[in-house]
Amino acid sequence: MATRKTAADPDYDTLHAAVQELGAQIAELAGTGQEGLKSKLQAGAERLRGLIESARERGENAARELRQEVKAHPLASVAVAFAVGLILGGLLRRR
Repeated sequence: MATRKTAADPDYDTLHAAVQELGAQIAELAGTGQEGLKSKLQAGAERLRGLIESARERGENAARELRQEVKAHPLASVAVAFAVGLILGGLLRRR
C-alpha cells in the first residue's frame, strides 16, 4: 500500500531526512568498525609473524649449540643418547 505525502503529514520531510541521515551514520559506523577490525587483524598477524620468526631463530640457535656440543664431546653425547634411550625404553615398556 503506497503512502502519499499530504498536508496532514507536515513532519514527513523532517522524518525522511532524519531516517536518511541515520542510515548514513550507520553505514559510516559499520565502515569504521570494519576498518578497525581490519587493522587489529593486521596487527595481530604481524605480531604472529614476529613470534614465529623469533621461535625459528631460537630453534636454529639451539640446534647450532647442540651440534657444537656434540662435536666438542662426541663420546659423552653418545653416552647421553644411550642413557636417554634406555630410560625411554623402560618407561614405554611399562605401559
